Amino acid sequence: MLTVFFFALLWRRSGVLTDMEFAEIRHSGKPSSFLRGFRAMYLVLVVNMLTVGWVNFAMATILRLPLGLGKLEAVFLCLGITLVYSTVSGMSAVLWTDLVQFVLKMSMVLAHFAVHAVGGMQALADKVHGRRTTRP
Repeated sequence: MLTVFFFALLWRRSGVLTDMEFAEIRHSGKPSSFLRGFRAMYLVLVVNMLTVGWVNFAMATILRLPLGLGKLEAVFLCLGITLVYSTVSGMSAVLWTDLVQFVLKMSMVLAHFAVHAVGGMQALADKVHGRRTTRP
């Protein structure tokens, strides 16, 4: 994501949309072709697989407790939901869903800092129930 911010002006000036197109213009010949192929395989086999695994593991962990599912069931539930909305709605739905997920994540981050600011979950519960707490 930082690549976009740092190199967007160069890409715009060059008339390219991706960093691989920029590398193709900047470098030529067999070494450039190898670089693009190696980077594509690295991103697919290492970066994307780790990211997808990390996200699926997180969602399985989150869904296990409230829904009473096993890890594998929770992963398949997430994959099924993703498959359905990606297939039915297309790429625009994926973009809108990413936006909603970003807003939800930022809300969770804000909630974390808010709970920390009032002194933790116990202090928050005490304040909600009207009990007084003393600060250490």
